[in-house]
Amino acid sequence: MSNVIPFPKEKLNSPPQNMDEVYREVAEAQNQFHTDRALHYTKMIVDQMESSGYSIEDKPETAHVLMMLVETVKAMMVVTIGGDHPMNQLAKKAMTFEEPPQLIIDQFYDITEGRNPVDSNDDMWED
Repeated sequence: MSNVIPFPKEKLNSPPQNMDEVYREVAEAQNQFHTDRALHYTKMIVDQMESSGYSIEDKPETAHVLMMLVETVKAMMVVTIGGDHPMNQLAKKAMTFEEPPQLIIDQFYDITEGRNPVDSNDDMWED
């Protein structure tokens, strides 16, 4: 019999030891929150698409677009609270607008809330 007490090898969580650790833990928690919400919102979009006959479940060719959708939703959340996200930078490089950005937002709400149907001559909302 030994007098040595076997202590657990894994380290227990300890509170942050300095402000850098506090900031890092807050940033990690925010990132996890935004990831969780983005997955939830994307699942809602996919569910709606599937109810309209657009199933992605057995379509591996949609994997890249699905992940871009998750990251785009996450980017939109981060940008609305004043942050930045790589997907936002990618979108800025990939798309240019002739109209002011706020006009794009206003037109989106006008169209989606039925105030102004899409003009067939306006290619802004076409691919």
